[in-house]
Amino acid sequence: MVATQLKSRKVLGLNQRQYEELKTVLQLNLRRQLLIAVCDSDTLQAQLVARLQSDLATADSTLDDGGAVGLAQLNFDPRQPDLMLQLVQWLKQAPTPTPHLQVVGLDAMTHASLRSQNHLLRSLESMQSLLPHLDSSLVIWLSWPWYRKLEQSAPEFWQWRSGVFRFVGEPVPIVPETAAVPAVEDGLYGDVETAQSPDIWQILSADLAQLDQTSDVAAAAPLNPPPLPKSVTLDVTALENPLETLAQLEAKGATPVEIMQAYRALGNHYRDRIEAGEMTPNLLTTAIETFEIYLRWLPTDDSQRAAGLNDLGTLHWLQAQHQNERSALLEGMHRSAELYKEGLQCTNADADTASRLYGNLGAVYSALANHDDSVTHLKEAVTAYRQALPFCSAETTPEEYGTLQNSLGSVYWKLAYYEQPKHHLHRAIAAYNEALRCHHPETAPLEYAAVQNNLGIAYWSLSRYERPIFLLKHAIAAYRDALNYRTPTTDPGACASTYNNLGTAFWELANHPEAPADPEGRYQQNAIIAYEAALKASELAPSSLELASIRHCLGSIYDRLARSAEHRTEIVGNLDRALTHYIAALQQSPKGTATYTPLFNALVRNVSAHYELLGLEGQQGALNQVPAELLPEVMLKL
Repeated sequence: MVATQLKSRKVLGLNQRQYEELKTVLQLNLRRQLLIAVCDSDTLQAQLVARLQSDLATADSTLDDGGAVGLAQLNFDPRQPDLMLQLVQWLKQAPTPTPHLQVVGLDAMTHASLRSQNHLLRSLESMQSLLPHLDSSLVIWLSWPWYRKLEQSAPEFWQWRSGVFRFVGEPVPIVPETAAVPAVEDGLYGDVETAQSPDIWQILSADLAQLDQTSDVAAAAPLNPPPLPKSVTLDVTALENPLETLAQLEAKGATPVEIMQAYRALGNHYRDRIEAGEMTPNLLTTAIETFEIYLRWLPTDDSQRAAGLNDLGTLHWLQAQHQNERSALLEGMHRSAELYKEGLQCTNADADTASRLYGNLGAVYSALANHDDSVTHLKEAVTAYRQALPFCSAETTPEEYGTLQNSLGSVYWKLAYYEQPKHHLHRAIAAYNEALRCHHPETAPLEYAAVQNNLGIAYWSLSRYERPIFLLKHAIAAYRDALNYRTPTTDPGACASTYNNLGTAFWELANHPEAPADPEGRYQQNAIIAYEAALKASELAPSSLELASIRHCLGSIYDRLARSAEHRTEIVGNLDRALTHYIAALQQSPKGTATYTPLFNALVRNVSAHYELLGLEGQQGALNQVPAELLPEVMLKL
């Protein structure tokens, strides 16, 4: 037997062992395996992806009886940043038996909007719902920054991984052989793209990370490096005082393009930290300063200017939310709107950036309407959202289009409070129905449920002006659909809110003079069930619901049921349940609040009803349940 060296070993070098392990796992033909492949070089990743496909297609597998192993490739589409949706679409068209699948291209999300990146992370969190239906293995290729991001920001996705395979690009010389080169240790430079051309910023990062070695290495660095590629990323994590360091770049001979790229890398780093949840006032201030300097160095005709202004506008908006004084909050939000409008003046902005700018501008105006000049700001929000819509569609960018239509519907609903209610509510309903075209319960159940809940509210609001029975029934259908996905487990706060809305719709339907006959009291019973469910769901998570109002409604329903009941047992049960809710509601409504007096009067009427329907003994039983501090005032009212 003659020992021969594999051809792949000559190419893959130190990565050979990781490659063979990944290939072996796939050759086992296991199902439901989520494999993470991490690579720090685009060139090496492309080589590994191609070789894996070739080796598995031609190898005679001795690990099972399946022969050659099928391996397909999915190129992630950043225009639809929902990996789960793309995987489901691929599975619908996949051959039988289903081949293994490797996903490439997630790195394209690095410079996507914060909203798109968050959408990707949310989609990954539902991976557990896909794996049970997967008859093959899934390999997801990531860069090192995205690997760390998913580990921190998508914990549920992370726990489902079956294995991680790490590949490192071969180092290349970045200084002349005669220069003193510091030893390269893992983690020193962070995620350095070693397969690219000589990079002075890599050397600078290392120098700053090793403060005691800076002078020697800096002297050895080339003074006139070749132009940096546009995709270069400065490893700002190694800098102790990044802004102070970058302020010295011009004196060190750096070109304007190099300085601009350094500030852009630093700004993106701060943006990613803020997106991950590190939204402190100091970090927001530093990020704003960084983006402002970056934009000063960026040429006015650069295609990235609109995107930079969009990020800066969002940072000002986030900073405004941390202001305690109303004037400072409004100043920050107005500044945000100015930056979005400045970005829209960039004639070379791509469609995706223009859509985000218009959408963000609409969101700022909608928020400003909560503080002053409501009608004007809401109309400006409508204009901005409508201007965003031509840049996207339900077919090409469903997530963006659906979000815009849902936001537009909410603005129309708010406008109906001030003027032309029928006109604006009809438009709100149309917008919500458009949004439902893009939010599917199979892939985005909570987003779908939120739009259905909003649609139900719009139907309920319009029922006060026209076709009340027809629209109340439509509202009930929308709420019920939403509650299929808004459950006490998935989102208890939202679940409680929708149950409250459902209870209100049933209660109004039960009371409406035009409602069809309901001798069995189904509408009232359904209202009770919905309101009780709202109270139970609200116990699981904080919510903005007025629990006292819900209990007031429940008390009113039980009082009415008591008066229509035929048997004494039913009368006693309904009156006692009503009294219990009134007492609990009063305990949640301090004296002097707007809800206290109506609740107290309802309690007095209930005690009187005990006497009317059950006699003196019944009234005495009710008074025994009334809290001692309320008894004197109740007795005066009887």
